[in-house]
Amino acid sequence: MCPNHSTRKKALPASALYDHEQFQSYLFELESALSTIGIRDCEDLHSASPLAAAVYCLLRATSLLRAVLSLAEAGLMDASDVVRRAYWESWMLGYEFRIEKASEHAALWHRDKDRHGIPDIGSVRSYELFLGITTSTYGKTYGGLSEVSHPTKSAAENSVVTISALHGDRSGRIAQAQKMLLTGDAPPMMYLLIWTIFSEWPGMISLGITPPDIPKSAAFYEAYDKRH
Repeated sequence: MCPNHSTRKKALPASALYDHEQFQSYLFELESALSTIGIRDCEDLHSASPLAAAVYCLLRATSLLRAVLSLAEAGLMDASDVVRRAYWESWMLGYEFRIEKASEHAALWHRDKDRHGIPDIGSVRSYELFLGITTSTYGKTYGGLSEVSHPTKSAAENSVVTISALHGDRSGRIAQAQKMLLTGDAPPMMYLLIWTIFSEWPGMISLGITPPDIPKSAAFYEAYDKRH
């Protein structure tokens, strides 16, 4: 599938495509491409344009996804969950700011630097429905991540498991959680991040990033696409 000419999104089941070093290289590649746009088209990110807002948020998303993976690799699953929620918000906000109708939100984001950091999921869904994309788990995903990032009882239980593993618990619960996140969740997270950066749809601000600009990421994208 060519992401620049389709509005279709793949279902996101578990995948065995995860490799930590490769994922780090994809993130570095995406950051390089986004930074080039920020320098070239956004006055070295001094512009207050919607494009600059999108680039800022997508760069934050790549940085936070790197931390999500590193924390999970270290077995710090509760911390990984907290950062994963922050990643998700940054990714979704970067996606929203690429939508031309979100320009007012982007302007507020630039103007009030300490506010407006919550994505408008409804705005994104309205845009996708306009394009005929009907499948969405955004609300469920955001709610689940909020549950484990705030000090709810279930989140505290996750921390007890993490601490127990550090103190010698050999129940295997951390290894199971690592597998679920790294081989189950991380590949679709990476796929959606690349998909968001690649996409060139009607009503969307163009980034102009093409497969030759990010060949490693593009290869992963195609490999994921073929498996699913």
